[in-house]
Amino acid sequence: QGHGPAAENLRLLQLKEDEQEVDDSIAFFGTRSKGTRFVFIIDKSGSMTGRRFSDAQLELIKTLRSLPSKAFFMIYFFNATSDGMPVANLLPATPHNIEWAVKWVSSRSPGGGTDPRQSLAYTFQIQPHTIWLLSDGKFKEPQMVIRQIDMANRFRSVRINTLAFHDRAGEVVLQQIA
Repeated sequence: QGHGPAAENLRLLQLKEDEQEVDDSIAFFGTRSKGTRFVFIIDKSGSMTGRRFSDAQLELIKTLRSLPSKAFFMIYFFNATSDGMPVANLLPATPHNIEWAVKWVSSRSPGGGTDPRQSLAYTFQIQPHTIWLLSDGKFKEPQMVIRQIDMANRFRSVRINTLAFHDRAGEVVLQQIA
């Protein structure tokens, strides 16, 4: 009692193995993580063409390469549909998996609408600890997106970090989600 480091050590010992936290220095565009299971949901709609999309790709690659070996990750890009990594579940952050993901991320290109709902549905099925949702604009049906997240996260405590990227048009909805 009253000894901060001892209390933190006890808390870490009591976490289940799949809830073990990693170094909290893991961040995407400066937003911090929680846990070990990370999902990135990135807008690849037509408005992300050019510098916006390449900036998002570069930062995602930088973040992937900073993941510790005990982390797991998944990536979804979205426009009118979901474009997820072609794997069944979160990948362990091994050097091989990270470099494979970097190549996959680099092969994506923008175009189409702005609807993250399919990517969000897939994301909550794989039970992440932290989600990063990056978008530069307004969603097709913003209230449906918020309702979907409320329902999926009702009995969980998934951290959702949102990023209004290069454009503040969707900032209000992204703040509600966060």
